[in-house]
Amino acid sequence: MKIIGATFFFILIIASPAFSQWKQNDKPADDALDRKAVNGFGGHLIVVENPREFVQEWLKPETPKIKSAKEVKRGEVIGALILFAGCKTDSQGACNSEVDYIIYKPDGTIFTEQKG
Repeated sequence: MKIIGATFFFILIIASPAFSQWKQNDKPADDALDRKAVNGFGGHLIVVENPREFVQEWLKPETPKIKSAKEVKRGEVIGALILFAGCKTDSQGACNSEVDYIIYKPDGTIFTEQKG
């Protein structure tokens, strides 16, 4: 479980600057179930079937071709990624933000929580 958690957070750090996800026709995209923004800072949840392939695609210089998972079978490995955009930076160029995660089991009970 520690390896999965570490991989998840590594991917989050790599995938954080997702500015192109927030525009439709050169205007800010509306909120959706998988994408929300407050005062220009937002997060977009993406679930992918092959997290390694996603990272390799994301690291390419051209716009990534992201294939979201449509259906997941028990026992399959998936990647749940949150792309952040619009974070205001400090004088050093760093973005300082916090996030709380709650992951639910299929029956609706909490599987795990990570605060801050």
